[in-house]
Amino acid sequence: MDNGPAFISKALDRWAYEKSVTLDFSRPGKPTDNAFVKSFNGRLRHACSNTHWFLSLEDAWAKIAAE
Repeated sequence: MDNGPAFISKALDRWAYEKSVTLDFSRPGKPTDNAFVKSFNGRLRHACSNTHWFLSLEDAWAKIAAE
């Protein structure tokens, strides 16, 4: 993940710790470190989240699976 404010919060850090998730940050100024993820997120946003409102995580999964 990048080093944006949403990804360096204490709440995310605590959630990751409680779920045993390892957070792996990209190097500052190196967008190629996570190019695949940025590309995937852009395509997903274009195909789904710009056209649908999601009421819950389950609703999002159902709508994305139907695409």
